[in-house]
Formats: sequence, structure tokens, C-alpha cells
Amino acid sequence: MMEEQMMISMMVDILITALFLGLIPAIIAHKKGYNFLLWWFCGWMLWIVVLPWSICMKARYTCPYCKEVIKKGAEICIHCKKDLKK
Repeated sequence: MMEEQMMISMMVDILITALFLGLIPAIIAHKKGYNFLLWWFCGWMLWIVVLPWSICMKARYTCPYCKEVIKKGAEICIHCKKDLKK
């Protein structure tokens, strides 16, 4: 009985730790323009893989008008054709 309670307690501790460790790659990815919840879930499930991946990936740039992904340094949005030099 006591061993079962210790095992359950240890499993809950591991789960809580994993939930918090998933925040690290999620915050990094969110700052680079990616979906926070998706990266948190991936970070929770595969933390050791997702953390280096989130650190190494490039930032995404979005058009301030249409919110579509564009290349860094673009002068005109290829989606809405707005001038981005302003």
C-alpha cells in the first residue's frame, strides 16, 4: 500500500515537472513567432528533442497588414502587395 502511494506521488511529480519543462521551448518558439500551445504540447511530450529544435529555428516574420509569413527584409508583401518600407 505504501509503495503504491510512493509510486503515484513520484509519477505526479514527474508529470508536473514535464508540464513546466514544456514551457521552455514554448516560450522560445513564441518569441520567434510560432504557436505557443503547439510548442508547449510538443515540449511536454518530447522535451529533449524540442528544446534544441526551438533554439535553432529561425524567427518568422509576418506582414503587419495581412499577417501572412514573409521573408526577412521584404520591402513589399507578396500576399497583399503593401509597401513595408514605412
